[in-house]
Amino acid sequence: MAYVNASQRVTLVVFGRKAKKLAEDLGVHPDDLRNALTPDELILLQEVEDTAVRLIDIQDIHPDDAIQQSAERLLIQVQNRALKLK
Repeated sequence: MAYVNASQRVTLVVFGRKAKKLAEDLGVHPDDLRNALTPDELILLQEVEDTAVRLIDIQDIHPDDAIQQSAERLLIQVQNRALKLK
């Protein structure tokens, strides 16, 4: 159950909506959600998940906090890359 909750949290943080709503918006069954995502969206999800796992394992951070921090770190990286492109 903890994995399901964490996975739901990642989807909410990355896409701004729960997996069920995202699947509905994409016109797919929730079990098929990842198949409906673009390669870039899958990479983004994986990066947030991987970073969260490292924070949980190394720093013993609560999963919800680790997911939030992972998403924030990724956003900062994206913003920094965008600034370098200007």
